[in-house]
Amino acid sequence: PFVMAVSRDQPTIFAGWRADAYAQAGGFWLLVLIASSVLYLYQKRQRAYDHLLAIQEAERKRSEEALRISEKRHRLVTDNAKDVIWTMAPDGAITYVSPSIETMRGFTPAEAMQQTTELDSAKFSLTFNRSFESTAGLTIPLPSQSSAPSGASCARSS
Repeated sequence: PFVMAVSRDQPTIFAGWRADAYAQAGGFWLLVLIASSVLYLYQKRQRAYDHLLAIQEAERKRSEEALRISEKRHRLVTDNAKDVIWTMAPDGAITYVSPSIETMRGFTPAEAMQQTTELDSAKFSLTFNRSFESTAGLTIPLPSQSSAPSGASCARSS
């Protein structure tokens, strides 16, 4: 066999390969740096979003609790009032009637809500004006200052 040997030093033999390896490694590390930066920014944004969701959830719970307390207070007042308290939707449908309707009119609140109301605005206005005019000349006697409790004062018109 014919053997031919060329003598080159080892750094010279691997110089080209080493340059390619460093170039590829540099690209790899640049890619790792970019990917880790993107991941860090995504996680930071996700933590901020999660914090915002937690704040919104806490605010929603506080609002729901405040609404529940307000509704409970409203229900306490309307259910125990001696006068009939009712609410009506813009279309004229009765949406709530207090339980005192039973003692005043003999209807249950459910029956009263089933009734329809036909308000003719002109008729209502005329009726209201007549009732207001009929009471316009009346005077309501006020107690004298001597019969008022201490600390209270009453004004009397002549």
